[in-house]
Amino acid sequence: MQYYDGKLKILPALPQAWPKGAIRGARIPGNVSLDIAWENGELTALVIHGTLAQATVVYVKNKKVGTLKEASIQEALSLVQG
Repeated sequence: MQYYDGKLKILPALPQAWPKGAIRGARIPGNVSLDIAWENGELTALVIHGTLAQATVVYVKNKKVGTLKEASIQEALSLVQG
């Protein structure tokens, strides 16, 4: 995971040796934490805890999937589900 300049990149370089996994409590600026999970190398869950300080463009595996204006479980999950 990477976060900079209002961009959140999830699974930008996932090793093939990690086809399934999860991270809980990953921190990004502004007292925000993320829980993410993936299976078969694809993102299956994204939960944002806290409030984003600015609009944040979300990328999954370097593909833009949308923009979050504030932390919202429903918004984040809808990005994952496409």
